[in-house]
Amino acid sequence: LLPETIKLAEEIAQNPPIVVSGVKQLLNYMESHSTFEGMEYVALWNATYLDSADFREIMAKFMQKLKR
Repeated sequence: LLPETIKLAEEIAQNPPIVVSGVKQLLNYMESHSTFEGMEYVALWNATYLDSADFREIMAKFMQKLKR
């Protein structure tokens, strides 16, 4: 179990900090809200970051992975 946990932690750590922080915030929000409210929150979160430098960096890395 520990090796798999370490592998998952390393994979998570490869993401930009804004992504890790954002996913944590979204998961925490969705624990106490309905699915619909959670999806609305995700949509708002995504709209806020679609034009950020962090988002462009994330997309560039994603596109590089697709090209492999």
